[in-house]
Amino acid sequence: MLAGFIPEAKQPEAIAYIKKHILNCFPNNLSAPRLSDPAANNPQLITPYFSQYAFQLLIEQGETEFVLDQFRKCWGWALEDDRTTWIEVFDTRWSNCHQWSGSPTWIMSRYLLGLYPRFDLGTNHFECRVETGNLKQASGKLPLPDGNTVEVSWVRNQRGTLDYTVNSSVPLQLHLEGASSQPVSVQGRQTFEIKPFTTTLTQSQ
Repeated sequence: MLAGFIPEAKQPEAIAYIKKHILNCFPNNLSAPRLSDPAANNPQLITPYFSQYAFQLLIEQGETEFVLDQFRKCWGWALEDDRTTWIEVFDTRWSNCHQWSGSPTWIMSRYLLGLYPRFDLGTNHFECRVETGNLKQASGKLPLPDGNTVEVSWVRNQRGTLDYTVNSSVPLQLHLEGASSQPVSVQGRQTFEIKPFTTTLTQSQ
């Protein structure tokens, strides 16, 4: 679907299938088989590594709340028993510290903070598209290619829009209404009122 191989009319069915499969696998389904070792082979499995591809697709199909619930459920399970790092798979018999399980970091940084790099348009150009899900607020930092970072935070206001704050020590060019819009130059701390991004892709049923 990310590569455009599935016809639009079939996409809701494909999204429903992916969600059904995920919910039928451990740790969503505690009675499902677990990936106990590298030789384990069962169609009823999910892994943190492959979730990063599935979750990108799901968010871009308007399933942000589903993805956030999966982070709470599956990665929440992974942090039980006082673990402080991500385990490699959803089973404790593998590596207990593995970067392949860190997909929530980049997914939430990209979609919840809403700064999409558009360096094809120029240095430090970003398109602003915030996927909020059911969250009321979010905040975090993003790295820039020159080693600096940009701080982003937003709060949902009573008007249903977002008070969106960007704090950067270097100039940024923000496209607040799509990549084709005239960019706004930002340096230092500045707040904008923006609308939450609504996906234009096919919505699942």
